Amino acid sequence: MKSMTGYGKGVVEKNNKKCTIELKSVNHRFLDLSFKMPKIFSAFEDTMRKEISSKIARGHIDIFITYEAIEGEDKNLVFNKSVASQYVDIAKKMELEFGIANDITCVNLLKCPYVVEIGINEENEEELKDLVLSSLNIALDNLIKMREVEGDNLKTSFNGFLNEIEEVTTLIEKQAPNVVSEYRDNLEKRIKEYLVDVEYDEAKLLNEVAVFSDRVCIDEEITRLFAHIKHMREIFTRTNPIGRDCDFLVQEFNRESNTIASKSNNIVITDYALKLKSIIEKMREQVQNIE
Repeated sequence: MKSMTGYGKGVVEKNNKKCTIELKSVNHRFLDLSFKMPKIFSAFEDTMRKEISSKIARGHIDIFITYEAIEGEDKNLVFNKSVASQYVDIAKKMELEFGIANDITCVNLLKCPYVVEIGINEENEEELKDLVLSSLNIALDNLIKMREVEGDNLKTSFNGFLNEIEEVTTLIEKQAPNVVSEYRDNLEKRIKEYLVDVEYDEAKLLNEVAVFSDRVCIDEEITRLFAHIKHMREIFTRTNPIGRDCDFLVQEFNRESNTIASKSNNIVITDYALKLKSIIEKMREQVQNIE
């Protein structure tokens, strides 16, 4: 089991070039990737997406990439004229709109993002691709390790929840037969109180009890709860992503506990059903983090 939250970092230096990649992951229904990187890496985005998706199935991941050419290396600076022109135009509009001095200078413009970037010669493209993929794989390995640690913690919590559900369901199973017998005894007692010295039809009494028994029977719900517990424990032994299966089962747990609560005509079983719902709500909060 893996969590969808985690952090991983990879740093690789080769041939006077240094690439640092940081990955921050949180829960998400699908695999959602957000890249924040220098323009020179845009050509490798599709390759990086494929690399990440081959190792991670779900989660929102922010990918932060920084690149540094060590001193002595030809940095091949590139001037983005269109970007610079937009900064100049915006400065002029701000001057007219707000009545403030337009003190933009070349030095100020050089500090603006993406006006000047580190370019790359075509002959160095494969070298840079190798650099970024190497650092990405290191970051992915570290991210996966953290997600596995968090996943083990989640697994421990869920096993605890399953044990609690199993205990409460066993108590409900023991109490369930008393519902019908208590109803029959109470009904017969009321009949005798209201119909003093009057004979009543025993067959009608039994028929009423039978109808009530069918209406409040929770045997199927109890059986399904035990089956869901067994199924979830089996799911925990898998190595592939299990988050969606676990989420579905938690919904089924909730459905059965709601049915038991609605059918119950016994204060003890009602209390147990409410306890079940409390445990399941804790599961619902945490299941969203399972990959």
